[in-house]
Amino acid sequence: MLAPAATREPARVGRDWLIVTLAGLLLGGVTFLFHLFHIGWLANSTASWATTAYLVGACTGWSLWRSPLYGAVALWIGLTCWYLSVAVRGEFGWSTLGEAGIWFGAAAVAGAVFGYAGACRRYCAGPWSFLGIGVIGGVLVWEGLYRLFVIAPDVPGNTQVIAGSTMLSCGVLAAVLLPRTFQDRLYALGVAAAVTALGAPAAPLFQLILSNNN
Repeated sequence: MLAPAATREPARVGRDWLIVTLAGLLLGGVTFLFHLFHIGWLANSTASWATTAYLVGACTGWSLWRSPLYGAVALWIGLTCWYLSVAVRGEFGWSTLGEAGIWFGAAAVAGAVFGYAGACRRYCAGPWSFLGIGVIGGVLVWEGLYRLFVIAPDVPGNTQVIAGSTMLSCGVLAAVLLPRTFQDRLYALGVAAAVTALGAPAAPLFQLILSNNN
């Protein structure tokens, strides 16, 4: 007869992979629907994809190597669903295949980073537990600022203003409300500020994502 810990481990890992699979399918399905109803600007949000990997990392079991893997696989499943929908609509070609390779590579990196960040929020001790909050908060703040001050002035209507304001608010609130102590809030805000600043060079890539997929 197996020890209790030994019997629980396969069940826990199985539950984790179920979470990963469902998150990826949901991400891909929602992305398809958003494009179908002409709100691709939301589907193409780097923050929404990063948040998916972060939540997967936070909701699955802790492991130094599993958490990054879970985040990456969830994004891969989401991308697979998206490109399958493109193929069904007859829009998949050799040029799309090259583009898909780039995005799958980017998903591997982003999924690993944000999956691990989500796991840190749940399992790491001390201020390190809020490193993950600061990372995802910084991504939300960065994209919010980018939409408000770069995209919104050139786009008619207030859609981008609303989107940018919402992302900015969510990023700041995450860093302020989720930590439990004042010191932890300072850590999280500091990390968020650093991630926002480091994200500036990624602005051309983000613009490429929007221009190619909107």
